[in-house]
Amino acid sequence: MTFKSFLLTLPLLMGPVACQSDKPSGKALYSSSCVSCHNSNTRKPGAIGPALFDTKWSVLQLKVNSGTYPKGYVPKRTTHSMPVYKFTEDQLIDLLEYIGDGREHPCSEKQCLPPN
Repeated sequence: MTFKSFLLTLPLLMGPVACQSDKPSGKALYSSSCVSCHNSNTRKPGAIGPALFDTKWSVLQLKVNSGTYPKGYVPKRTTHSMPVYKFTEDQLIDLLEYIGDGREHPCSEKQCLPPN
């Protein structure tokens, strides 16, 4: 096997990348679950919900899946009308990538590592 052919087969040997998702895209999730309260432009506030651009991973993960916020976080709005969803981590990653991220999630730098 030549070095070039080895390099071409390396991705197959490593398996799928940890950040790849077979879930619906972030845009589809946002359109079906968020846009009715948040603006279709994630940089602008919606009629009920705040602008979501630059939302941190920890805020998105807790608020979407449990309805709570990280300790010490001050919400942009004080309404309590957002429903709780049960999105997978892959769905949250897709959603965060769509809305524009300022996350601390390990895949934020697009340097995802293959699974162990």
